[in-house]
Amino acid sequence: MIADFHPCTLQDGRSTLILPDDVNLVFVVMHIERDGDENDGAMVPMDKIQSLNKNNAIFTVNFDDKMAGIDPITGEEKTIEDINAIALFNISTETIEINSGNSLAISAVLKS
Repeated sequence: MIADFHPCTLQDGRSTLILPDDVNLVFVVMHIERDGDENDGAMVPMDKIQSLNKNNAIFTVNFDDKMAGIDPITGEEKTIEDINAIALFNISTETIEINSGNSLAISAVLKS
């Protein structure tokens, strides 16, 4: 989990990430229901800006109040509204090494 915005939801913003350049590391936007089990999430694309040394790259993700992506369970496209959490998710069974050279910056406009 990168950020939990509850009780607010994401309206706009951007994340810049320096991460391993691995297709199995995905960015996920989520709506987590605090009073039940109506949780929802989608894997959204990270835009690769530049390759770096040691198999790292700079990526960005632009935020909106509704974001389309792929359901990690069904593999179907879906749109997530009322986004109140974001995460990185390793979709493989292999370990992805995150090291001290990796980082992220988040600029988020929230609404309550």
